[in-house]
Amino acid sequence: MPHHYIDPKTRTALPEIETWQDYEVTIRCKKHGLQRGPESVINDIERECPVCPVCGKASKMKSMSHEHAWFSWICIPGCDPDSDCFGPFSSEDAAVVAARKFAMSQP
Repeated sequence: MPHHYIDPKTRTALPEIETWQDYEVTIRCKKHGLQRGPESVINDIERECPVCPVCGKASKMKSMSHEHAWFSWICIPGCDPDSDCFGPFSSEDAAVVAARKFAMSQP
């Protein structure tokens, strides 16, 4: 997956922003209601079912987009994400901007 610097001027700071294209999935969680997210995050391969991105419990799929959207999160390359997923966005640039805005707002 492509990586982008949180601060493109320094190009040294970790973590970074990771972006990817995926289908947008909407699920219904009994506890958290309707939730949206990327198909690769919501569909649990081991459990063979969609899961709520908030609590991780098995949920029912309501819909899946037919076109790819862009998603992003903050992470150290090769490690688990340090933030929730941002998206869907219509472009990779929009996904990077959202992640940068979030990263710069953190203490």
